[in-house]
Parts: sequence; structure tokens; C-alpha cells
Amino acid sequence: MFPPFIEAEASILRKQEKAQARQQEHRASVSLAALKAQEVLARRQATRSGVFESARKGDAAAVRKGVYENDVDASGGEILKGADMPESVPKNWDPKETLLHITVAKGDNALVEWLIDHSKLFTRP
Repeated sequence: MFPPFIEAEASILRKQEKAQARQQEHRASVSLAALKAQEVLARRQATRSGVFESARKGDAAAVRKGVYENDVDASGGEILKGADMPESVPKNWDPKETLLHITVAKGDNALVEWLIDHSKLFTRP
């Protein structure tokens, strides 16, 4: 049996080691969560940019699918907050341009009405 002061020191060291191990686990967990969040954001941005590209090409079916099935908000701009700039944006690109802006410019009135009906920004009485 060790003297009490040696046991107390050993106990303090064990507590410090456990605390350090918990801190390292926490840091690793936070880093992994941040990485996963960035991956999710990148996937969402790629999907969103694909729908915007479809709108620029006049592909109404792909736009409807993106808004309805992939939950792309028709009233928001192309770039999600915190996301990287996609490569597919045109030279005269406006960051505030929405799917509705693009569709109106294309003259697709049926898709314009559909986008208004499915937009999170607009509500019909």
C-alpha cells in the first residue's frame, strides 16, 4: 500500500488523463460533424445549381423535379449561404437571381405559375 499522498497524486493524474481523453474525443467529434455538414452543403449546392442550370436551358421538367422532389426553394438565389461558388454560373450571373427570374426571362408562363405556387416565399389566398 502506498502512502495517501502518492495515491492522491495518482488519482489526480488519472482524472487529468481522462479529462484530456474526453477533450480529444470531443474535438474529433466536432471536426467530423463539421466535415459532414460541409459535405451535405456541397451536395445541396450541386443539386441547386443543377436545377438553376436546367432553368437556364429551359428544361421545365427538370426544374419542377428539382423544386418538388429535391426541395430546391424557387424564391432563393442560386448560391446557398456558406457554399462554394459552382463552376456552372454564366458570365453575366447575378447572385440574387432566382428560378423565377430565369423562368420569366425565358417566357415560360406555365412554369412561372407553377414556381409561384410551389415557392416558399409566396402564398396564394
